[in-house]
Amino acid sequence: LDKFAAAINDYKNVVSYGEHTKLNNLYGLLCNPCFLFIAYNGIKKYAAAGLDNVSGSSVTLSGLYSLSKELSSERYKPIPVRRLYIDKSQSGKRPLSVPSTRDKVVQKAIQMLIQPRFELEFSDYSHGFRPLKSCHTALNDIRRMRNKTT
Repeated sequence: LDKFAAAINDYKNVVSYGEHTKLNNLYGLLCNPCFLFIAYNGIKKYAAAGLDNVSGSSVTLSGLYSLSKELSSERYKPIPVRRLYIDKSQSGKRPLSVPSTRDKVVQKAIQMLIQPRFELEFSDYSHGFRPLKSCHTALNDIRRMRNKTT
């Protein structure tokens, strides 16, 4: 539990310090098996199994520990995603990429580490793919600005 508490504390520091966080601190945290467990809890457990046929609910602590060892020894190699094409309702096909479950965990961990840093740089008027922002919040901002000018 102490190691989990330390990983959570380290992550809170990343979120708090943003631009002042050193990159070597980020990589050390990425390799921490406790932090990988925190990232694992951020992925959808009941989504479709990844390319490796491992469902989100089948990931084990020993699997996260071995993933941590691969990352820290710089031997980790992501598995290329499988590209599928899903039929659209009207016409054409929509591309869909299916990563492995372990790659989903690493992607989530990296997103958790770099998002606080980049959020400091983004404009408040940027709404795409950001936490707590969407096309609806963009439309609300436009309405609010329009009401101020009238």
